[in-house]
Amino acid sequence: MKNILLLIIFLIFLFANSLYINRVPGLMGDEADEGQNISELLTNKKPPLVGERSYIGAWIDYVRMPFVFTFGYNAFALRFVVLLFSASLFWLAYKVLTNLFGEIGGLMGLTVTAFSPIYFAEQRMAWAITLLPFFAVLTIYFYQQKKKKWSALLTGFAAGLGINTHILFLAILVGLIVAAIPFAIFKLTKSFSREYLKKVLLSIFWAAVGFWSSFGVQYANLVLYKSDQGNAEKNARFFTNRLMELPRLAPRFISGSVYIAHYTSHIFTDNFNSFILITATLLIIAGIIFSRKRIAIVLWLLGTTVYLLVLLYMIEYYALRYFVVASLSIWLLAGVGLGSIFDQYKLRKTGYSIAFILCLLLVFFNFQTILFPFLKTGGSTDNFQILGERYENASGLVDFRPLVSCIANRENVFSNNINIRNRLYFLANGDKSIKIATQKYDVQWLISYRMPNDKVGPKELCPDLRHFMVNPITDIRQEVEWPKD
Repeated sequence: MKNILLLIIFLIFLFANSLYINRVPGLMGDEADEGQNISELLTNKKPPLVGERSYIGAWIDYVRMPFVFTFGYNAFALRFVVLLFSASLFWLAYKVLTNLFGEIGGLMGLTVTAFSPIYFAEQRMAWAITLLPFFAVLTIYFYQQKKKKWSALLTGFAAGLGINTHILFLAILVGLIVAAIPFAIFKLTKSFSREYLKKVLLSIFWAAVGFWSSFGVQYANLVLYKSDQGNAEKNARFFTNRLMELPRLAPRFISGSVYIAHYTSHIFTDNFNSFILITATLLIIAGIIFSRKRIAIVLWLLGTTVYLLVLLYMIEYYALRYFVVASLSIWLLAGVGLGSIFDQYKLRKTGYSIAFILCLLLVFFNFQTILFPFLKTGGSTDNFQILGERYENASGLVDFRPLVSCIANRENVFSNNINIRNRLYFLANGDKSIKIATQKYDVQWLISYRMPNDKVGPKELCPDLRHFMVNPITDIRQEVEWPKD
């Protein structure tokens, strides 16, 4: 019965995350920019081992290539790869979480996390940072296989490939190491002997070998290409400011409110955000009180805290994508806490049923707040508030297909907005009807976002476009901002 229920939950997970994956959300500028790296690698415009950025590895572009060859240069080709990683992550997470938190705690934690609005909103987008949860869980999975000779080597390899994928995995890795240290010290003091110490040191050696075998090339890229890495010293100076802002930001991130608003521009009320945060906190406390795996919960919480501190030190500003892993981690612990209550009172069968009901309720919630509104409107170009004067714009996820239909076979289109340009360049690899200007004085049509209060211009092409404006050039010197090489 348990296995059948797990399979049903997985199939619902697969259905929810694959539904309209080609168009919800619209192709994002950063997705397109990473996808464009495939074309640049194939045409030798870039060295073969250089990713879209110095801190993003090129290996994922080679994984994407067969799917682009099969499905073309489009959002589906890029996102199908992410869907495969998500499917693998589900089963890996089930193994890892049930090992750490017990059967019912692990299942409940997996269900709550995998069907959270955070996962549904952010983990279907095809950019490298989406893969960080997969490599975090993969690293833990290999670490748990201690009795197997290859465990340490593959643990290091998975961790190195995680940082190879995106440099922000470094913060996750520090959190994982700090969480593992107390357990390792306990085991060492309990079973101390020269043979055991030799085994530990040998494991560290093989983990280092695995780590550098997968991260070495990307480390060289980080050293050689520094121009796109930002100012690390400046970021560090504002660490305290970001840390002080965290308590006010946490409710909006942990509730999933900002991730939903990324699609719709509508954010939850502060009371609802606080309610979700308080509920999650109480469930985590319940897990620490009731669970027989409370040490694992405390260590996971410790690792999440350390990860968050390192992350705040590394980043330049608050952005939605940076806090996905931390937010998912809180949902996971809340789910484990809920499962521990059923475990404590020997209500495991009830717990399985509740996990299934939660799965359905969260799918319904995600469809009602994200999927159906987006299908109806194609997204929004409005702003939504992150904190105080800090706003995010939802325009990055709007449906891009109506614009492509509008400009089909129009000569010399261009946009001053880099995110619009990135999408055009990527799609143009497979769609010859997209004719992008190759130099400034060739531009005939200029594309921009249509903001909520913008009116239709007298000479505007496709005035019925909801989220974009396509206007003829009247004075190219004033209107076109040609990018510098």
